[in-house]
Amino acid sequence: MLDHNSKKEQRAAHPPTFLPSQKRFLILGGRLSVDFANTAPNRRGGGLEHWNDLVGFLLAARLIDRDRSIRLEQLEKDSPEGTQEVVRAALELRDSLRSAFEAIATRKRLDPLWVDPINRILRLTDGHEELLEVSSTARNSARWQLQFVAREQRLEWLLAAIARSAAEIISEGPEAPVRICANPQCGLFFYDASRTGKRRWCSMAVCGNRHKVAQHARRAAVASSGRKGR
Repeated sequence: MLDHNSKKEQRAAHPPTFLPSQKRFLILGGRLSVDFANTAPNRRGGGLEHWNDLVGFLLAARLIDRDRSIRLEQLEKDSPEGTQEVVRAALELRDSLRSAFEAIATRKRLDPLWVDPINRILRLTDGHEELLEVSSTARNSARWQLQFVAREQRLEWLLAAIARSAAEIISEGPEAPVRICANPQCGLFFYDASRTGKRRWCSMAVCGNRHKVAQHARRAAVASSGRKGR
């Protein structure tokens, strides 16, 4: 039978495990900052509120790998004040992005106050750009993307790529193709990079398909009503 001291030693040898976020973050906005804006609580999941949620989003967006995410989750225990400060900055940044993107999507004027949190993150971080391979489906067909890589001097580097993505969109001006999903029950933002510039849905596989199903049901109901009225 273990004595009290042995139990204490066992607990010390096995520190508490910090569970990763169980929330599912949708990566379908077409731009990193748009996906981050979509992490506000909504009917489709998301709801970034805590440190492990932020780490979960960064992992889902492929800004960090699994090993890095585990080390970052541990920081909540090792540096609770530092991680909370970054979460506060992240939530402030997200609120500003949502306001800015809604203004762009509805062709309204951007309030300079919404840009301030973006600039604060950009001022706090330094880094460089690298070419990163994003996909390779066949031989000699690799796709490369220029991506900003922040220097890891302070925890705010975790938000640097998001802020830079937002700055690039806003610098496109009022004609930046930021849209709001046409499904009134959705409301997610997306960056319309389609050839025609007339994309309506955050995802054809989800909201677009639901719209088609609803249209088909309405047509079937009308046809059925017409047959009964004969």
